[in-house]
Amino acid sequence: MNEDSKLRPGPPGPILAMISGWLTLRGFAWLATSTGLLDLNFLQSTPLLDGLIGMMCLALARQVWVGTPGSTPPVFVLLLMHATLQVYNWGFLHPELWSSLAALQRGQIILETGTASLFLAAVLFLRPLRTQNVS
Repeated sequence: MNEDSKLRPGPPGPILAMISGWLTLRGFAWLATSTGLLDLNFLQSTPLLDGLIGMMCLALARQVWVGTPGSTPPVFVLLLMHATLQVYNWGFLHPELWSSLAALQRGQIILETGTASLFLAAVLFLRPLRTQNVS
């Protein structure tokens, strides 16, 4: 048997499980804001856009969890988009609004941006795979 036939998809590793969980939570949060169930007064997008991004996050979370081939590039793009848009929005477009946010809201933005950045670095540098050796 060659080396490739000894590898088969396995359960997601810890990094992929955390990324899938983050995508699931963010997907549900975006869907909740699109329907009005969750009111975050610092979001500056439309309900339709929030709903579409939420559905995309949930679909990507499922693909990452089950190991769909080719799911890593869209996850990379989504994490990059989330982190850079937050920095661009609060650092360049609306820095004056940053001080008007509550400390909890600022903490949430920092936590989300930092988490997305860490997962982005993990996907970029660690390249987590969904394979396990079969004896």
